[in-house]
Amino acid sequence: MTAGSSTQRPPQVDEIKVEYHHATGRDPVTYAFEDFQRESSEGNPPIAEPWAPFDSRLEFEFAELAHEAHLSKKQVTRLLRIIKKAVAQEDRLGFDTSDDVDRAWEKAKLRYPSFSRTDFSVNYSANGQPREFTLHSRSLWDWILQQVKDPLLAKHFQWDAQRLSKFDGQTWVRFYDEPWTASKFAKVQVSANIECD
Repeated sequence: MTAGSSTQRPPQVDEIKVEYHHATGRDPVTYAFEDFQRESSEGNPPIAEPWAPFDSRLEFEFAELAHEAHLSKKQVTRLLRIIKKAVAQEDRLGFDTSDDVDRAWEKAKLRYPSFSRTDFSVNYSANGQPREFTLHSRSLWDWILQQVKDPLLAKHFQWDAQRLSKFDGQTWVRFYDEPWTASKFAKVQVSANIECD
């Protein structure tokens, strides 16, 4: 049976039924077992400038290399002078100093949650003396928000609860294969009073 078929007939063995959260207003859909697959959104359009916010791919590759190599500002500035002499302008390399690289990294870092520092102490059991530790971490909440606000990623998130069942010849047997197919996901959607399009 094809997805979304409106003909009423008894279910077939191994068919898969997807029931959506009632707030979506979507009707259940039944698939033949061999046809069932995760709903996929339209393919990602090619990203015109995946190196953004750097001005060019070559600038990003240079900044990445300078970062990985732990070059000093003086080394970066010198390397840029050498590259500018050698490169035949196949791509745009607009950096003139390491400050240009730093400014590009500053623009890039605004896209991601920043690290915070937490200092704490723990009593050392051998001699009872406290030991000081420093933990650098990012906010998980801020990271999640950054992910869901990303237009390339957001359309791939599953926002609505689903209930999956497979017909065994006599009854529909529920199964779970993703977090949004569990009962708790539907309860959260209801408790959050989320209205779906």
